[in-house]
Amino acid sequence: MKICISSGHGKYIRGAAGPEPWGLDEVDEARICVEKIADYLRAAGVTVETYHDDVSHSQDENLNRIVSWHNSQGPRDYDISCHFNAYTVTSGERGVEVYYGSPASMADKVSAAIASAADFIDRGHKSGGGLYFINNTSEPALLLEICFVDAQGDCEKYNANVDQICEAIAATLAGKEIPDEVPPTEPELPPAETGDNSVAITGTTQGDVSIYINGTLIKGHEPCEHVIKLNITMHGDVTLTIQGEEFHNAPPFLFEAAGTCSWFGGPEDMGVSPSEGLAFIYSYDQAPHLFLDYQPSGTSGLARRLDTEGVYYVACRWDYDVTPKTMLDDKNLMARVRANGREFLAWPADWGPHEEQTGRAADLSHALMEALGITTDDHVEVAYPVEV
Repeated sequence: MKICISSGHGKYIRGAAGPEPWGLDEVDEARICVEKIADYLRAAGVTVETYHDDVSHSQDENLNRIVSWHNSQGPRDYDISCHFNAYTVTSGERGVEVYYGSPASMADKVSAAIASAADFIDRGHKSGGGLYFINNTSEPALLLEICFVDAQGDCEKYNANVDQICEAIAATLAGKEIPDEVPPTEPELPPAETGDNSVAITGTTQGDVSIYINGTLIKGHEPCEHVIKLNITMHGDVTLTIQGEEFHNAPPFLFEAAGTCSWFGGPEDMGVSPSEGLAFIYSYDQAPHLFLDYQPSGTSGLARRLDTEGVYYVACRWDYDVTPKTMLDDKNLMARVRANGREFLAWPADWGPHEEQTGRAADLSHALMEALGITTDDHVEVAYPVEV
């Protein structure tokens, strides 16, 4: 059994937060719960992968990055996203609820287990049809809203029972009791801000003045007769903070390509021979996350073993002097692929296509093309690397 769990939101895309001194911070607590749940699942013999987004600077990027990570993990039984709820501040309780894509029965069981572990109000299962995570992950998915960060009764019960909550979630997903001895894991909290590579600017204005920085209204209102417009260019990995508003300048990509595309790889790709290999991956064990668990009948090469329906991967004409083969083979580095107003992360899998033969810039897995909503010879943009 394999389960992939991610925490909701991210280091820079903060979620809900309750009032001091008793309120909870959604991002911090979700990360703690993800790692605790993973510990309990591993103790029950379940294979677990976890993910926390420390990179994204917009909500769209955050959602795409989380879903892309899940969909890149190969066959699995469940995709789980850990969140905390919020509404309005209250001294009372509001409880737990679990959103589902399928099956509803598991969402109901998990919600009941959390409620029982902490004596929460059980709000039960909810349809997740309007949630990006539920709609775009490729395996059965649950989004947990463990409790309300702004309900004092919930927060007190959560703090007193966090281990019991996480154990109950793990036992329900695994379908078995958790052994008594579970080795503890230090929670992976967002890295502390060090102040490195950052600039903060503060100031004052007099009179009715509106200020725009790089097109964003920082101070004032619209419309306004008196306007100051500033454009600031940053080089390198710098975060600029002006009056509390962040402008992030990500480091440049080492490789970028744009143009038309097609799909490649997998048992049905008759454009490659049954024995054809890959440019920088030489065995199944080198990158098992890219491949089917079996070698398709009548084939012996890795190209036809690629899991084109279940994994996001991409081939480009990489410059090995800039992005060497050993780098492209690093599981922690992925390519950002954009098309049709959508964006996903994908593993580099091969070199190609041959421009003189096809005129195309990239070859994608069938699953990635479907996620992007594109077909052969549609336009894509590829940028590499993105650390995950």
